[in-house]
Amino acid sequence: MAFRFTALALAAALVSAPAFAAPAADGMSTTVRFGDLDLASGAGAATLHTRIVSAARAVCGGEVDQRDLTAVTSAASCRQVAMASAEPQIQLALNAAHTGRQLAANDVKVSARGF
Repeated sequence: MAFRFTALALAAALVSAPAFAAPAADGMSTTVRFGDLDLASGAGAATLHTRIVSAARAVCGGEVDQRDLTAVTSAASCRQVAMASAEPQIQLALNAAHTGRQLAANDVKVSARGF
């Protein structure tokens, strides 16, 4: 039950991330490491989520002028693409943590490629 709640909370948080970044013109990506986290715990999953949000902001270029609606909209789209690129990897890592399986890699790639 706790696993399902954690997974649902993380998925909801990923979808509802606020927009503060500009799109990456060259389709950048970055790697988020999580080998130091206990993803079977709510705190570990929350820390991973925070790292993914920060990575999406970085990949999409940082903060934009909130008065520029086009830039804000573009930044939000970029961040959604970046967050979505990480979602399958996050789910795999969370499932592995809750079943005791070990993954070959302890990282998630966050990418805005194709944006």
